[in-house]
Amino acid sequence: MSKDHSLSLRFAEILLPILLPPIEQLLKVRQVAQLLSVCTATVYKWAAAGVLPHVRIVNAIRIRPQDLAAFIATRAVGPVS
Repeated sequence: MSKDHSLSLRFAEILLPILLPPIEQLLKVRQVAQLLSVCTATVYKWAAAGVLPHVRIVNAIRIRPQDLAAFIATRAVGPVS
């Protein structure tokens, strides 16, 4: 990773708590991938395709928990308890 790229990612991580109300916590791509048991490349692919709503701040992609819940609900196969 280039120095400029890592600096811009760090910049986004610093800005997120300042720009967002404390009530809403956004999920990182890595967290979403772990929750769904997929690789991060899959999460990036879904975001790029527009099927997973996301927020882009500088070069960082973040997902709102309610958008992840809706994404999961629309793909549920069978009864969800």
